[in-house]
Amino acid sequence: MNNMTNYDRDLLNLMLSETGYRSASFYASALKVSQKTIYNHSKNIETFLSDNGLSLERLPRKGFLIVGSEEKKQHVRLTLGNNVSAEQDTTFSPQYRRLYLFAKILFSDRKSYRHYAETFFVSVQSIKKDFDAVSDFLKKNDINLDKTVSSFNDEIKIEQAFRKYLDLYLKHSDLSDEQTSEIFGSTISEIATTFVEDNSQQDSHVQDEYLPISLRESLFIFLNRVKYGLNLTQPENHTVVLDVLKNTDLSNVVFNLTEVYRSSTGVKISGENLRFLYLLLLGHGIRSNPDDFASKHDFTLESKKLIKKISSTLGMKLDNDAELLKVTIYHLIPMIARLNLGLHITDPLKGEISSHYRLIAQAVKTSATGIEEHYQIKLSDDEISLLSLHFLVAVERHRKANNILVVCHAGAEISQYVLLSLQNNLPPHNVLTLISPNELFRMKLSSFDLLVSTTNVTVNSLPTIYISVLPRKEEISPIYWRLVELDHKKSIKAASVTPPTPS
Repeated sequence: MNNMTNYDRDLLNLMLSETGYRSASFYASALKVSQKTIYNHSKNIETFLSDNGLSLERLPRKGFLIVGSEEKKQHVRLTLGNNVSAEQDTTFSPQYRRLYLFAKILFSDRKSYRHYAETFFVSVQSIKKDFDAVSDFLKKNDINLDKTVSSFNDEIKIEQAFRKYLDLYLKHSDLSDEQTSEIFGSTISEIATTFVEDNSQQDSHVQDEYLPISLRESLFIFLNRVKYGLNLTQPENHTVVLDVLKNTDLSNVVFNLTEVYRSSTGVKISGENLRFLYLLLLGHGIRSNPDDFASKHDFTLESKKLIKKISSTLGMKLDNDAELLKVTIYHLIPMIARLNLGLHITDPLKGEISSHYRLIAQAVKTSATGIEEHYQIKLSDDEISLLSLHFLVAVERHRKANNILVVCHAGAEISQYVLLSLQNNLPPHNVLTLISPNELFRMKLSSFDLLVSTTNVTVNSLPTIYISVLPRKEEISPIYWRLVELDHKKSIKAASVTPPTPS
């Protein structure tokens, strides 16, 4: 419990009060913090729950759920009650000072140690130690701020180093609006926040709720860097992969943003700084419409090739899925922009996807080599995970039903309750058949994929899972994951008998 912060405790208390899955956005709204903060603190909670005989389950598109016995949950509630402590002011903590000083190094002319010592009411020696700590971090990340920055790669490396430092801080604390303004300036904080709020929800193809958070932080940093004098130049023999047409939604959005910035700060964004901004916005899914680019047909062609390869690998017919083609095209554009810029983003669901949907993720990884060669990019594991989400959804649409035989020894009313509990908590493509134990010997078991029973049965030909007559969430969870395994096995079997699609 010693490693649990006040934010951890608040989130854990809220999670303990929920009986069903709740999304990160739900908890973020309830606690008035960012979704990124929820993801960060959920890791501490996961460790704490594991130490107390419970687990935090995370399912794609469903959210979080604490799994375990009610007795252990009650024990955790009592433990939390005995460890409630007052919120601590982080304004003058060493961690906040160092984040603030790091920002001053990147965004403004550095002042004397004494100036910062008087600002934070600490000794000059403390400020010197803070600067030394920031310098050590920069060295470990191979960042040299003494040389003039001109290339995209150097600039994104610096910006992502600051993002990394910011993330380390946010794992243990949150930034108030006042602290955000102190670090990034109230004007730029307002410009970036307003832009993200007005534009992130406009693109329905941005499926990752992490991207708006990432964009807001990226704009905080980039707009401050431009104000401080950043002047990027185009490298020799550079190939422009994303050639944006004029008078498009994207160009209008960028123009409006740069005009607001110019009128508020007196600084004009032009040249390669402007192209960097285009890639930054595109990389976060802002107006990623293929019609805005000279190479719009190329995106469609490459997306079709990718879907065809993945279909062959999985042994499924996804080639004619119009929705999959559409979302793949819209995903391809920001992905290319990110990788051209050198921008790394994180998929919070990467662990779950690689663990529970390994077949799909592996199919995407092996099939994406053509896109990597064509656009001269290299997909990270996070990018593979983000791309895999579209194919995961498509596979669910095309999934063949699992037939589940449900045996209940209780009366008709309780049996119906058992059936409804399973239907409400399992994927809808599964078909459930309810019988009593006396009917079991008459059933053709070869027609079923799984048996779920409230009483002991002797069946060797089917995998069997036992539940109580009042099934709890933690009893239904193993059924869910067994069905995922069955789906994977069916896909593998189909792939082994389905000849590859001719290229």
